[in-house]
Amino acid sequence: MMNRQNVINGNTVMVPDYKPFQPEKNQEFEKLKKAKLENNRKNKQKRVNNKAKTIGSILLTFVIGIAIIYRYSTIYNMQKELNTLKSDKVKLERQYDNLNVELLKVSNIENVKKIAEEKLHMVSANKNQVIYSDLTKDNFTKLSNKNNSETQASLMQRIKNMLF
Repeated sequence: MMNRQNVINGNTVMVPDYKPFQPEKNQEFEKLKKAKLENNRKNKQKRVNNKAKTIGSILLTFVIGIAIIYRYSTIYNMQKELNTLKSDKVKLERQYDNLNVELLKVSNIENVKKIAEEKLHMVSANKNQVIYSDLTKDNFTKLSNKNNSETQASLMQRIKNMLF
């Protein structure tokens, strides 16, 4: 090889230094290597645990968010239904009041008399046309007992007439 300043002729390779096998240094190197591998494994495990915790936190937050949104939607639907029911109640109360007013108008005795005379062409009854009757409970029960006994007697007579 030629250099402008120095010219070197021959082999310039250096003889390597011989290092005899030293078991203590080799064991120490192995221990350091194992410690480094163990440390790397622990660090990797910590990173995996940290990632798992982060993902778990994100999932938990997502689930809680979904639950909150679901509850808000349920509350919204219930509020909407409540408002609808309140408006229906108000409408029904107005209708009830209108019907009460109309009932008062119709139930007025003078109004009933007017409608009966004009639309139905009814006339007022005279004193001679009025019939008074006693409508107590006893009248109806006696009447029904008489009807049952008369029905049985007439049935017996029909049978006799048919046979004889």
